[in-house]
Order: sequence, then structure tokens, then C-alpha cells
Amino acid sequence: MMRSLISTLLISLLVAACGGGDDDVGTTDMGQPDMVGVDMRVDVDLGEQDMGGVVIPCVEDATLGEACSNNSDCDDGCACNGVEQCSAEGICQEGVDICFNENRCVTVSCDEDAEEGEECTFDLDDSECDDGLACNGAEVCNRDVGCISGTPLFCSDDDTCTIDSCDDDVGCVYTPRDLDGDGFISEACTRPDGERGLDCDDDPRFGAMINPEAEEVCDNRRDDDCDGLRDFRDDDCNPTNTDCATVQLLPGPGTYSGSTRALDDSAALTCLAGGRDAYFQFNLPEVRDLRIAISGANAAVALRAAADCASDEMDLRCVSGTSPEIFLRSVEPGDYTIVVTQTGTTDVFDLTLRFEDATTPPPLDVCAPLPDGVDISATGLFSGSFTDLVDDYTQSCATPAGNGIDAAYVFDLPPTGDFDVSLRATPMPFGSLGLSVLTDCTDTTTELGCSATFGTQNINLRDVSPGTYFVVVDNRNVSTTDFTLDVAITPTVARLPGDSCNVAIDITPPMGMMVGSGISALSGTPSPGFDGGVSCNPATNSDSYFEFTLTATQDVRVTTAAGFASHSTALMDTCGDFMSERRCSTRSGTQTQLFRSLPAGTYFIGVATTATTGSVNATIEVLPPTTPPANDVCTGATVLSVPSDTVSGIDLTGFQRDDPGCRAGTSNVEAFYEFTLATASFVSVSAVPAMGTDPEDITLTLKDSCAAATNLACEDGSAGAGPTITQVLMPGTYVVVAEAPELTPSTFDLTFAAVASGP
Repeated sequence: MMRSLISTLLISLLVAACGGGDDDVGTTDMGQPDMVGVDMRVDVDLGEQDMGGVVIPCVEDATLGEACSNNSDCDDGCACNGVEQCSAEGICQEGVDICFNENRCVTVSCDEDAEEGEECTFDLDDSECDDGLACNGAEVCNRDVGCISGTPLFCSDDDTCTIDSCDDDVGCVYTPRDLDGDGFISEACTRPDGERGLDCDDDPRFGAMINPEAEEVCDNRRDDDCDGLRDFRDDDCNPTNTDCATVQLLPGPGTYSGSTRALDDSAALTCLAGGRDAYFQFNLPEVRDLRIAISGANAAVALRAAADCASDEMDLRCVSGTSPEIFLRSVEPGDYTIVVTQTGTTDVFDLTLRFEDATTPPPLDVCAPLPDGVDISATGLFSGSFTDLVDDYTQSCATPAGNGIDAAYVFDLPPTGDFDVSLRATPMPFGSLGLSVLTDCTDTTTELGCSATFGTQNINLRDVSPGTYFVVVDNRNVSTTDFTLDVAITPTVARLPGDSCNVAIDITPPMGMMVGSGISALSGTPSPGFDGGVSCNPATNSDSYFEFTLTATQDVRVTTAAGFASHSTALMDTCGDFMSERRCSTRSGTQTQLFRSLPAGTYFIGVATTATTGSVNATIEVLPPTTPPANDVCTGATVLSVPSDTVSGIDLTGFQRDDPGCRAGTSNVEAFYEFTLATASFVSVSAVPAMGTDPEDITLTLKDSCAAATNLACEDGSAGAGPTITQVLMPGTYVVVAEAPELTPSTFDLTFAAVASGP
């Protein structure tokens, strides 16, 4: 009906506009002026539709439900709601909205006044698509398909110090690394505040128990409290296994932390006297090879049967030196004790215990008489290898005595007279060897000769009696793997006077005289031989021997010379026996030694020299006996008071030479002092020379026992001042050796101070 009304109205207007008459202005039938030339179209605020020049006002949905014969009858003059359709039943139906969009994130608007094709406006709202989860990315609105999923976040900052994750509330999260979950950031990383992390072990397997707030566990080989000090290196840990009653049980093979800090000197090992001792015990369940290794210097390790734990003479094996190691083959099952001894300031170590498959030692590894031993009686050149050998034997001339892999040989001398024996051992590649000849491989006191230096070793024995003898070649250098042994055995020939102990030159002063002397030629016919030298120089070219007899206790001054060549002089109770030497000293030119209060008896002087021509001169002066000062020997050392002490006016005139200090082998004489520390302390010892004494003549030596082979410190005086030793020392007893030249008057004060350095 509305469509018909609009059509009727339009037609009426058109007819009126086209009315007849010639007047420019006429009147209608209703008496109104004629509107020729006037635009009578109706403006509609909602829009209008141009129908072939006829504009149809937009009245939205005005034609719906009206009768129609075609689609144009249904046009409501509006573009935005689409084109209305005339149904088959002749009824107007609504059209399809030209801006229709069913997506919830799209807001649609339509402008009836816009140019054709530009009526629709689509506003997209991404917030309508947001699912509230940051990790799956930001959702966006698309006009055609609606909400589109976002790209999931890839949370990686390429930083190994962060744990990368995603939180749906905030997105990517980069957490400082704490893999073990103990609340402490790895020390390899930086904390959010810019400081370095504090966790020294962030391993997720066991690091949760290791952090700055944890307690140090003293035997797990970890730095539990992250202070940079593991186990007994940490002051929080102090060992208690100081004797057999407090022995630490080892559960089996492994590496264990140990320390001798504040432990007692409760054991005297066969290879090291003095020091602080730690005790361990383990069970060997079956016959196995056994290896025990100790880290660190100034240490010794001994193995004993557990039943002999407190027996100092029952070591199954004892090795001393730097990182000593014991290896024993086919050890019987049972309980065993390990004693670790340390000297000096070192007080921590690692103990490694290993059980290995039992093995049979090669023939060269066993010192045995014939027919079991390796026979060299036939003489000649023998080749040997240290491969698969172990350290079985010790040598008196090797330092430390028991740390070298060794090979053993045997030879028999027939009962047809005495023989000369010449042995020459050469390392390959070049290195250090020890060479010894003995009658019992397990007893160094039976040595007939011993030589241990760098390169080829020589031993020449004269007038050797019939019997069985053993030769031990000791490897003193890890690079040496092989060696040769050249053996020569010949019947003994006549000797020049002084060439051997059998023909030692008697220099006893004639009756009523105080001085006796003799000369031993180093060349001539028959050619002099070398018999093994003396303990402080067993590898020289020539040696000579003298003897004298005292009928009563006397002081004896011994003077020797071998031209200008270096020579070593030893006074012996038994000729050729290193163990009977009272003193051995080396120097060039003339040297003099004073021996106080020698008891009545016969004594021998051995002189070993690098010279091969000329002669050796020996002179003795027999003097009335004198009593040496108590501290002329280490066992009578003067005790220094702690925390401080001063000994004034020390004069070494009349002291004798004992060679235990830093200047062993010189013409220095020594005085001995000792002190005992109850706690760890900073110690200072100084020698202050008196007017007229050259400070450079004085030497101070610090040792941790009289018998210690290694000095803790050694200081000489300088042109401006006497020597001073400063050290931080653990609790224990220590020895100070003050030295000065024997023939140069030296007077000085000794000052001592100890300040506790810890709890």
C-alpha cells in the first residue's frame, strides 16, 4: 500500500507540472499557482532511491508484505538493507543486508549517503578474540573469518644462565638458573641484582645439598658450603683418626679425603720418622693386588696388618716422598691398617685405595737366590725393562729411599778366592737410576755399595768374598723405561796402599806424637780401582782409605786434600760400611773436620774424589777429649720458649760438623734449637750477628724433626743483615739449625717469636 501511495503521489506531481495553457504561470483546478519549472521531489532523511530519474525516499522495510508483481514494486528506497524481492506469491520480502557480518569481533555500519560500493564500514576489535592466555600468542580479528589464533610465544633468550618458561598471565619468563632447586643461583651466572650467583654446584643430581648455607661434610670430597675449601681443607673440619683406637674405617676401594691437622705423632714409620699421623683401616675380601696412593709432598704411607696397627717395626711396605704410592701383588685377604704421615706445613691429602686383579710378579721383580733369581754370574751385558715391575726394595743412597720401581738380580762367587766386581747401569732413555749391591735385598745395612744420581751408575767392589750377592736397579725417573746392566767379575789382584779397605794406610801418630799422616796414589801399577766411595759422594772416580787407632778417648781433627779437586771425606767405624759413617762431608781443596771424644778403637777414613791422577793426603791430629755443648747434636737441642725467646751471644767455636742443615757438605758447624707449638702460629726466627761477624757467614735451617730429610726453610744472611725465617706452622715440634764456618769466629743472637694464627 505504501509503495502505491508513493507512486500515486509522484504521478500526480508530474501531471501537475506538465499542465496545459500558454501562460507562464497558471492555476490548477484547485486555484493554486501553476508550478511549472519547480522541483517538487520529496527529500527523505533516511535516504532516497533514484528510479530512472525518479528518486524514491528511503523508508526502511516500508514495502515488506505489500502485493507486488516484480521486484521493483518492493523497493523501499534504502540501499543498506539490500534489494527487496517479490516472492512467487506476489508479496514483498526483505533483502539481504549488504554489510552483513556475523563475526563477533566485527562491528558493522552502513552509510546510505555514501557512494555506491562504499556504504559499508567494518570495525575490527581484537579484544573480542583475546582468550586471556599469553603463551599461545595474541589473537586478532579478521573481517572475513572472525577471530584468528595468535603465534605461540617462543621463549628463548639464548642465555645459559636462565631457565626459559612461559606464564599465561605475563608471557615469557626468564628465571636465573637454579637447576638443583636449592634457592641459590649458580656461581657461573649473574643474579637479577647484578651480583654473581653463590651456588658452587648447581647439578640437579646432588647439588641441592651444596650451597653457601649448607654445612661442610668432611669426607664426601665436595665443597658443601661453597667457601672454596673442600673437606679437611675447610677449617670447619678436623680429623680425629690419630691412632689405632680412633682409626677411620674405609668401606672399600675409592678416593678419600684426609688430613693430619692437629693429629699426634703416634707412629714411627720404617721410611719416615716424626710427623703427624692419620690412621685408616680396610678389609680385603680376597687375594688381590693392592695399590695405595697419597697426594702431596712431605708425606709417607705405610701398610700394616690390622693386628700390627701399633707395631712400628711391622710395616709391610713404607714409601715416603712426594705423592708416595704403595703397590703390592697378590695380597692375602684380611684387615689392614694404612698410616699416613705428614711433615711440614702440609696437612691435607687424598688417599686412593684400589683393589686390582691378582698378578704374578715377573722374575726381575723378585730378589731371590738361585735358581729362582735372575742370574748374572756369567757376566756380560744384560738388558732390562721396568715395565710391569713395582717398588719392592729400598736403597740407602736414594732419596726418598723407597719410591722407585726396581729390578733385582743375583750372582754367586765361587769359593776359590776373592773377586773384583764391576757393575755399570745405564738408563734408557736418559734419566736417574739407583744401583746397589747387597747380601739381603730387604736390609739396606747389608749394602756393599750404593750409587744414585743422574745418568749412568757405577759400583766397583774389591776383594769380595765368596757367597751370594744381589743387585738392585732402581728407577728414579718416570721417563726411564729400560736399562742395561754391564757386569764384570774378575779375580782380585794386588792393591796399591790405600786403594781399598784391605790395604788402608795406617796414619796413627807415632808414640809420643799428636800428628799422623799418609798419602794414597791415584795412579800407578797395578792401576787403583774404585770401591764404591762414601755415602755423601758414592759416584766419583777414585777412592782412598786410611785407618788410625786410639788407645783412649780423644778428640781427633781430620784434614784431607786431593789437590784442588772436589772430594768427600767420611769417618767410619767399619771400613766401606756407609751405615757406620760418623760424618760425611764434601768440598773442594782442603777440608778439616773435628770429631769430639772418640772412644778408644780403630777408625777408618774414606776419601772419594773426582780426580784420577795425583794423590790423596790425609792427616789426623789427636787432641785431649772435650765435651761438646749439649746442643752440638740435635738430640740435645736448646728449647726455645713460646711465644718468644732470645738466646744471646751464641759462639759456634768448638762445635763440630753434623751436616744436617741447608749447607750439608760444607765446612760449617751447627748448633740446634727446638720449639713446640700448641696451635697453628706465625713463626719468625732471626740470627742477629754481633759486631765483627759477617752476616753472610750465618745460615738458618727450619726442620720438623732431627731426622727429617727435607728442610722446611733455608735462609742465608745478606750483606746487610743476618738470616730470618718466617713461616706459618701447624701444631708440633720444630728444629732450628744455626750454621757458621768452622774456622771463622761467628757470634750472634738468636731471636724467636710465635703468634697464634687461628683457633
